[in-house]
Amino acid sequence: LFGFQGSEIYREVWPRLEGLEFATIPFLFETAIVIGLATADGQIILCPEDDVVYEAGDKLIVIAEDNDTYAPHPDMLPALVYEPENHAIGEIPRVQQRVSVLICGWRRDIADLLRELEFFCPAGSTVCILSPVSIAERTKQMREGNRSTLDHLDRITVEHKIGDPLARHDLAELHLERFTTVLVVCDVRQESEGLVADGRTMGICLLIRDVMQSRASAPASPSPGQQGGPNI
Repeated sequence: LFGFQGSEIYREVWPRLEGLEFATIPFLFETAIVIGLATADGQIILCPEDDVVYEAGDKLIVIAEDNDTYAPHPDMLPALVYEPENHAIGEIPRVQQRVSVLICGWRRDIADLLRELEFFCPAGSTVCILSPVSIAERTKQMREGNRSTLDHLDRITVEHKIGDPLARHDLAELHLERFTTVLVVCDVRQESEGLVADGRTMGICLLIRDVMQSRASAPASPSPGQQGGPNI
């Protein structure tokens, strides 16, 4: 492993993480990438299995800008989560404040994504889906495979918008300032063509940033709600 200036490798003990499974831990750090564990007995484990438990004396291996630029987010330790495989209660971070999510693109399995957002997002959160796919076709695909996600969305409200995420005017009409998070998914039409899908994803991200910067530099007052733009 190689570290570079601004992206250095650190190992540190975090007593507050003791007892948590590794599947939970990466979500607790907003300014570092968790890549492994250095166990108390000297073993180095990169990309541990999800069920590996962080124990006393273990050191977390991360990539970060500096050793004082990262720490577990205090608002995300601990919280309850629903584990679909065994209907049990475990430990995992959960968002505390209402969020507004924009999903750019469409996938046949997007119902699974909505199900995850339904659990992790607080009540009153909203999800807006922007895609050229018709509303009728979206509804049909989300009910395929006996999925009943649409019938059990109590915490989030889903808003469907017809448009192309790569079209500036379609993005501008959404008032991007109101979103706290933007998710760009591989479009169903290009999911079999990796390079095309990656290029489209990058183009959408750059266009969103450009629209946000243009709005920020405009003399008009910002719209109420989200300040500073969404996380992309």
